[in-house]
Amino acid sequence: MLHDVDPPRTHWQLKSPIHAHYINTLLKYYPQASIIMPHRCLNEVIPSACSLFLSLLSHYFNEDDIPNLKIILGQMIPKFIDIRIDCIFEFNSRESSRKNVFNIQYKDLIKDPIGTVHRIYDHFHFLQWSNEFEKAMCLWLIENPKGK
Repeated sequence: MLHDVDPPRTHWQLKSPIHAHYINTLLKYYPQASIIMPHRCLNEVIPSACSLFLSLLSHYFNEDDIPNLKIILGQMIPKFIDIRIDCIFEFNSRESSRKNVFNIQYKDLIKDPIGTVHRIYDHFHFLQWSNEFEKAMCLWLIENPKGK
């Protein structure tokens, strides 16, 4: 449906962790899809998720309710993340998922973006690496430093 309504020029970026619940459905309809699945440390993910949900939900609560909302989110977010982790583990345990998915550690992407992207290209054989592409990435990284 997404493809019919708004066909992408190059690729889709599905960045929400909620997509972890529906990888099988995505591949059912798009069996040739290539998925890059970054993984982050939970000590970064949980506070980030709590902050995001607090920001989204705080508009619907009175100021006096925010402390209770923080407690509830602190209990619920880890449970939601556990469910997503289970979905990812279950999906990755299938032999058929190996050709469609490339798992990376986010810290590796930050530490060595060129090397990480090169490994992605090696995994998905239809992608063509070139010196021009690598030079363009290097230039982009120089012009767009993290935290800029």
